[in-house]
Amino acid sequence: FRVLSIQDTSGQIRIVFRSLFSQNDRQKANALEALDSILKPSVLKLIMPLVDGTSPSKALEIGRKKFDLPDFKSELS
Repeated sequence: FRVLSIQDTSGQIRIVFRSLFSQNDRQKANALEALDSILKPSVLKLIMPLVDGTSPSKALEIGRKKFDLPDFKSELS
């Protein structure tokens, strides 16, 4: 989100980012809808698992597939 907000001169991404972490469910829903309207589908597909309530383990699994992230479990032993 930081990279997106740096490139966004309108400030919309920053507002959406704050709303995504609001305690208000309606604000969160509005923020997700706003992302859908302001981001390109390819970017939206990458970001949604991080902000749509997907469990951290599932988001990590998606990240590993999309970005070839290493499995650090073997490094922790």
